[in-house]
Amino acid sequence: MSRHREQRPPTWLDSPRNLDLLHRVGAVVLGLVLWLFGTLGLVNRLDPFSARGEPVLGLSSNGLLSVVSLVVGAVLIAAAVRGGRTASTVIVVIGALFVLSGAGGVLVLGTELNLLAFGPSNVVFSLVAGGILLVLGAYGRFIARRPTNNVHRRGPHPGGGPTGVLPTVRADRTDHHAPPSRHRTEEPA
Repeated sequence: MSRHREQRPPTWLDSPRNLDLLHRVGAVVLGLVLWLFGTLGLVNRLDPFSARGEPVLGLSSNGLLSVVSLVVGAVLIAAAVRGGRTASTVIVVIGALFVLSGAGGVLVLGTELNLLAFGPSNVVFSLVAGGILLVLGAYGRFIARRPTNNVHRRGPHPGGGPTGVLPTVRADRTDHHAPPSRHRTEEPA
């Protein structure tokens, strides 16, 4: 029994340009939210290492979390400026870190180990924002069918070989257009 994929109608995100735009906009939006949160935390002169934190935009924060938010926001915005696979990769990595921080935040709630002053609302925000970033960064790269013009699809390289594989260079070969042999043979003298 052979499996045939049905052709689906193209969507807005099938265009590499639109997919890149989606990754960029997602990174910029969350980066700006983090910058706002971090800036408000620093303006309020929050204690850097308070385990209890003070409310900022409905979340608990301290000076350390404010600085971390500014740095992560800057990384997301820099990735958006770079675009392409870089933006997608950074979004996925930061999404995973958000999910991990949410899970870790649950474990340290109400203890002195709560260095980032997480409250329950911070945990929920981290898990939701991390999940959104994971899906956003993975869309078109790891999930969803990719059309042949997708920037994340690996296919035949214009030079003929697979993408990412460098040709073998041998010093004893004079015919550069013939495919390299797998075994070296002795040439007659």
